[in-house]
Amino acid sequence: MTAASQTDSPSLGISWALSSLSGYGVYGTRLALSHLKRGRGGLALYQTPLALSLNPLEERLLAPALAGAAAFESGADRLQATHPVLHGVGNGMALHPISERIWGAPDIGCIAFEDTRFHPAEIERAGRFAKLIAISSWNEAILKSLGFQNVVLARQGIAPELFHPRPGKGLLPGRFVVFSGGKLEYRKGQDLVLAAFRQFQARHPEALLMAAWQSPHAEDANPFALAGH
Repeated sequence: MTAASQTDSPSLGISWALSSLSGYGVYGTRLALSHLKRGRGGLALYQTPLALSLNPLEERLLAPALAGAAAFESGADRLQATHPVLHGVGNGMALHPISERIWGAPDIGCIAFEDTRFHPAEIERAGRFAKLIAISSWNEAILKSLGFQNVVLARQGIAPELFHPRPGKGLLPGRFVVFSGGKLEYRKGQDLVLAAFRQFQARHPEALLMAAWQSPHAEDANPFALAGH
């Protein structure tokens, strides 16, 4: 493996692509910006972004890391980094192929899954991670039931510079607006949102549910039919 050669002396690496469209993409983008804004050292990215929309100051902040991502992605070398590297992990402990080219010190898996079936080989593959960061207490409990003792629960939060109390715009006078976001899929529980909102609106007719549930994967909504809500 080749040694890391980053002029910014990165103290953290992120292996998946930053994006303004996908959950992991937004998660990685906010992690990256927060890391840099807080002065915690340089940042290494290993994939070019997908449909990333930033303001000019954020673009300037991320520019060195994005240039490094393009250079790494276009090569074929394997990299032994000298800093921690975050890897996106999904169902079946699935990893992006580029994660097989990057080894951190240590490797940390950021895991989100809805399928509880893990085969022995998949569990063994996840042994490379010094830590597994679970995004929900349910994910945490499943992982610990599989024998993982290195699980850390870290719920995804918000960017306070974007989401904070502010004066209302008055676009929907007299309505109490409840917003629900996230692509339509069983894990996100939009059927439960609808069931709960139905009861809430029965007591508060002025309530309005505003949803942003669009998804390029319509088949992900099929399991809702089995839940009974």
